[in-house]
Amino acid sequence: MARSDVLTDRLRLRAWLPSDLDQLDVILGDATVMEFSDHGPLTRAAQSAWLTRAQRAQTGPPGIRAITLRSDDCLLGYVSLLGSAARLGPGHLELGVRLSRHA
Repeated sequence: MARSDVLTDRLRLRAWLPSDLDQLDVILGDATVMEFSDHGPLTRAAQSAWLTRAQRAQTGPPGIRAITLRSDDCLLGYVSLLGSAARLGPGHLELGVRLSRHA
């Protein structure tokens, strides 16, 4: 467990790992899960690019954290708290949560 992990009895919020790409399709590639996103479901190449951006965004809080089951590290989704002056205006943050259908 990394020092930056947040644990509950069942869940872990943790930094992204390169191996998470294998599980991302159930979230980012699912048309139902991505229905209300800005861009719809992502291709595998776009998922890889998304994971790279998510890894960069976790260098400092708040960032984007993977939500996994504590018992087996199964990826359930992610939570993000990010600021974008262009999208939201200076000094504003956006809270996002996206979960796989099975979660």
